[in-house]
Amino acid sequence: RYKVVTYLFVPRSLDIHAATYPSTEFYRDLKNYVRLKTPAFSLAEIADSPQSPLGRAEEIVQRENWIKLYDIGSALITNFKFLRAILKNALDDCLDDLKARRRGSAALAVFHRCLSDTHRITKAILARYRALEPFIKVPDVDARVIRSFTLTDESISLVVEEAMVDLIKLADQVDRAGDLRADRALLVDLVETERLYRRARHFASVLEPQADKGEFLFRLSALKKFTSNVLFLRTATQREGTVLEQILFALAAGVSMLFATIIAFYFQQRYGNFTFPFLLALVVGYMFKDRIKESMRGTSSRLLRNVVYQRRTQLTTLDGSAKLGYIRERVSFVAEEAVPVPVMTARNRNVMADLDNDGQGETVIRYEKVVVLHRRAFHEIYRNAPGISAVKDIMRFDIRAFLRKMDEPVQRWSYLNNGTVEDLRLPKVYFLNFVHRYETLSGDRTVNVERVRATLTRRGLVKVQTFP
Repeated sequence: RYKVVTYLFVPRSLDIHAATYPSTEFYRDLKNYVRLKTPAFSLAEIADSPQSPLGRAEEIVQRENWIKLYDIGSALITNFKFLRAILKNALDDCLDDLKARRRGSAALAVFHRCLSDTHRITKAILARYRALEPFIKVPDVDARVIRSFTLTDESISLVVEEAMVDLIKLADQVDRAGDLRADRALLVDLVETERLYRRARHFASVLEPQADKGEFLFRLSALKKFTSNVLFLRTATQREGTVLEQILFALAAGVSMLFATIIAFYFQQRYGNFTFPFLLALVVGYMFKDRIKESMRGTSSRLLRNVVYQRRTQLTTLDGSAKLGYIRERVSFVAEEAVPVPVMTARNRNVMADLDNDGQGETVIRYEKVVVLHRRAFHEIYRNAPGISAVKDIMRFDIRAFLRKMDEPVQRWSYLNNGTVEDLRLPKVYFLNFVHRYETLSGDRTVNVERVRATLTRRGLVKVQTFP
C-alpha cells in the first residue's frame, strides 16, 4: 500500500478554480498508467542465467511433448515477450552507465571494455534466440507460438539496432582521436547485419530513405505494444461510494417526509380536513420538506467527500483472471493554509511569485491517490516466467486547460546595447509547480517529497525541471 498526494500550485492569473475547472475536467486531463515493472537482468544474466526468459524458453522446448500442452505454449509466448522487454532494459542500462562514466582519464578504457562486451553478448543472445526456430516452426505447434516467435524476433532486432546506434553516437562524442574505431566498426557491422536479416526475412521494419516513414513508425509502435503487453494491466474505473450515497440520500428523503407528515397530521388533528389552515400547513410542509431534503443531501455529500474517494480503479491482468489491486482517487481545491508545511517548504516560493499573484498566494489543487496491491496475486501471474517484484506507476497530465487565459506567447522588449536600440522577442512564461508527497502505508512507513516545475507559454510546454 502506498499513497501519492500531488499539490498543484497554479498562478491566479490563469483563472483556475472550482467553477472553471471541476473535478470531471481534471480527471479528463489525467491519465494513470500502472503496469508491471520489467524484471531486472543484466546482459550477462540474460545470456547465462537459467531464470532469464531466454534460458526458460530453451528449457521449455527441450521438454518432451511440450507441443501438445496449451499452458506450456502460453508460457513460451510469455518468455518471448519478456525477453524483448528485459533486453531493451539491459541495453538502456549499458547506455546510461556509459553516459555516467564518459568523463575522466579512464573513460576510453571503460568504453572499450563495455562496447566490446555489449557487442559480444548481444550477438550471442540473438544467435541463441534464433536457434530456437527449428524447435518452434514444426508441424502441430500452436500458431500463436509461431506468430509470437516471429514478431518478437523482429522486435528485438529493432531494439538491438536502436541501442547500437545510440552507442555509436555516444562513442563518437567521447572518441575524438579514433581510439574506439575498431569497437565502433563492430557496432556498425551488427546494425547492418540486423537490417540485412530483417530484409531477408521480408520484415516490413527496414527503414529505407524512400520508404514510408509513417508506416515504419506505426509498425515499430505496434511491435512494441505486442511484445510489451505482458507487462500491461487492465483497468476498470467507477465512482466510489455510490451505494452509501444513495442510502444517505434516501435517509434525507425519509427525514424530510417525516417532517412534512408530522406537520400535516398536526394541522389535520387541530383544524380538520378541507380547511384553509390545513391547506396552508400542507403547502408549508412541502416547502420545508424539499429544502430539508436538499440541505441534508448537501451535508451528506460533504461528509462523503471526507470519507470516501471519488473514483476507484480495479487492476486486473489483461485476461481478467487475477485481481491485482485497486486505486482510489480524489481531487479538490484547498486553501494554502491547509497545505502541509513540508509541501510548502518544497514549493520554495519566492517574493517574485507572491508579487505576480498580487500577494494572494496561488491556487492549490490537491490530488490524492491510494494504491493497494495484492502481493500474492503478483507472484502467481506468471509461474513459468521471470518473477515480478514491483509495478510502475506513471501519471500523464494534459496542461492545455491551463493555456486558455495566458497572454501572447512572445512579447517585444527594446533595450540599449552599446548606444544602439535593439528589440528582443521575449517569451511570456508561466510556472506550474507540482509537489509530490510519496508515502508507504505498509511496513516501515516512509515519506518522500519531490517538486517538479513545468514552464509554459500559451503555445504549450517549454521545459520541465525536477527539484529534490
